[in-house]
Amino acid sequence: MSRVLEIEQSTLQPDRVGAPAMVLGVFLDERPLRGAAGLIDWRMNGYLSRLLLARRLSGEANESTLVATQGRVRAGAVLLMGLGVRSLYGFDRIGDITAAVTRQLQKIRVDEFALEVPGARFLGLDPAESAYNAVKGIVKVLSASDSAQGRMRATFLEPPASSARLRFGLRKAQTNFEGRVQIMLSGV
Repeated sequence: MSRVLEIEQSTLQPDRVGAPAMVLGVFLDERPLRGAAGLIDWRMNGYLSRLLLARRLSGEANESTLVATQGRVRAGAVLLMGLGVRSLYGFDRIGDITAAVTRQLQKIRVDEFALEVPGARFLGLDPAESAYNAVKGIVKVLSASDSAQGRMRATFLEPPASSARLRFGLRKAQTNFEGRVQIMLSGV
């Protein structure tokens, strides 16, 4: 079976994206939540912060928690992924995290999600390399998967100021991973 990864780029605010699942990264050593996680937490009346305070979520690397949004944002569910310690985070970890995200989504049979490249913006990482490594992690899992699920759709969220760099990274990934997974770019 042919594996297909559809990628879209969006400059919409995370709470306005209508994907079935929103993937949010949470660092172990960063509070309060920032970026997309902070916005979604605010829209959900601090629910994500309460999970952290109750120690039901910590931010340990590869830790995951699935939360229903109960209509407070357009996405139906939020998959929180632990990113570990900020100082140990970089491009390689982005690929590891998105591979873990892809495996988790396959387990719960979700084939469409939106994400802000986990942690990249707040560490000042280049959007092109961050997007490339994120796609690399997804492709790693999709190309090795024997699941009947042969199609996945990812919407990458990025502010307008850096969307050109993100687009460059997505196109580079499309070219480099062409033989492993068919990558279809729309709006990129």
